[in-house]
Amino acid sequence: MPGQVNYWSNYPKFFVSLMKSFYGDAAQKENNWGFDWLPKWDQSYDVMKYFQMMDQNKVNGYICQGFKPGRLLPG
Repeated sequence: MPGQVNYWSNYPKFFVSLMKSFYGDAAQKENNWGFDWLPKWDQSYDVMKYFQMMDQNKVNGYICQGFKPGRLLPG
């Protein structure tokens, strides 16, 4: 709908503004505003994955706020 006012219609502007705040003048349309420079996850990291990584001594600890990860385990 033309002229519609909604939050998500401004997403491209927010994204460009965020990338320019990260990379300044180096963020240009030609380099996708520097999106490729952002770090990317190599795999999915859910709570159970972190527990496994802690058991394998790959992670030293886990700070959890807002839910109980122990409730994910079988009874």
